[in-house]
Amino acid sequence: MLFIFTITAINSYACGGWDFENDHYYYQLFDQTSIETEGYYHFFKGSSEIEYAFEDYHLRNNSANIKLWKALLPDWNTDELVNVVFTDTLSVFYNSWKNRNSEIEEKSKQYLEFARKCSNAFIYRNSYSWNYSEIQKTESSNEYFESILTEGNLLYQAEKNQQLKTRYAYQIIRILHYRKKYQEAIDFFYDEVDLNYEKNELYYYCLDQVAGCYYSLEDYDKAAYLFLKVFEKSKDRIKSAFVSYKFCTNKKAEGKYYFKDSDESTYLFMKSLRSFSDSFEGMHSLNALEQGSNRVAILYMKQMEDVETELLPKWLGLQENKSLPMKDTEKSERALELFDFAYNLSNKPNIKNKAFWKISSSYLAFLINDLSLAKELLEKVQDNQFTEQFILIFDGIDEYQIMGKSAKDSATSFIEKLRLFLFQQNARYIQY
Repeated sequence: MLFIFTITAINSYACGGWDFENDHYYYQLFDQTSIETEGYYHFFKGSSEIEYAFEDYHLRNNSANIKLWKALLPDWNTDELVNVVFTDTLSVFYNSWKNRNSEIEEKSKQYLEFARKCSNAFIYRNSYSWNYSEIQKTESSNEYFESILTEGNLLYQAEKNQQLKTRYAYQIIRILHYRKKYQEAIDFFYDEVDLNYEKNELYYYCLDQVAGCYYSLEDYDKAAYLFLKVFEKSKDRIKSAFVSYKFCTNKKAEGKYYFKDSDESTYLFMKSLRSFSDSFEGMHSLNALEQGSNRVAILYMKQMEDVETELLPKWLGLQENKSLPMKDTEKSERALELFDFAYNLSNKPNIKNKAFWKISSSYLAFLINDLSLAKELLEKVQDNQFTEQFILIFDGIDEYQIMGKSAKDSATSFIEKLRLFLFQQNARYIQY
């Protein structure tokens, strides 16, 4: 579990460009990387900035796909793998294989050459032109698609390594899906993949394609259920599965006919993440099913954002405010409810991520202006490298709030230090 106490400026903007008014800022003191939130950044406020800053890094460097490549090619470092898997430049791709001559490296190179061929064949799907005839110009011929499908099947049959074989299966299913051979793609998955290979990230890559085939066949309930499973089990396909599931719900399908085991809690979690849902009620309902889980914590952090938006200053540099956080009893009611929620979980004997809930209750005590309780609770957190930084910040805020007027006017006052810290932390996020 990773927690860091940082101040993040989030810009809210409307369609048509940036709205750079100062009062459109709020400050996040509770970092969204507090728990395993990779893949969930776009469900939080300020999602555009967060995704621009983090999504590409996480999808490439921390993706489950790259981790599987690392397991297959342990002598390659992460940067080398990211480079060879994602580069668009042929010379870079082939230069990456210099002096890489082991049998598994030769087989991996052969697969990636085929994968590049498939991606290039379907590059027209990434076109955003309003002119369909322009898109058609970039589409390969039917004969070419048949040739790569034949090649893919031959490579699939010949491959003995399970991971590479699953990767070829994914490419075959993708070709069939994109060529509108939906039933063939479904049959190939259930005949070749479903019961024969480990249900790792590659399995859910395949299942994501199969769900799309069911959607195209207008079996929306089956598609919804499979997208729900991809959302639950995949690391790299969380966002796309969430969006695809929403398309199914637009067709009045939720996949409930197929529900079993943990599906109800996954459905509740996904439903609570949607912008029009009550994530506070969803958080309590999900907690009744999986007490204190990471998914409960993600819904909790969505509620935390709302509290921060209400109770933390919204003006750039904080110059307009007399206290941090702002003292507003009415707006503190939800903060008190969240404090009780986190504090109760932090004292449960079998909660795995206790440090998160302890730190959360400490932070909520801070938001309701009880700094002494905040520090007292924080000091009870063990084995967390960031607790000392929390205490220093709390001490600084406490000092700031009891300063006299002359001290506040000083260039070395706490508020100036805090503002400097803010800009240092957020230079990578804010675009001017």
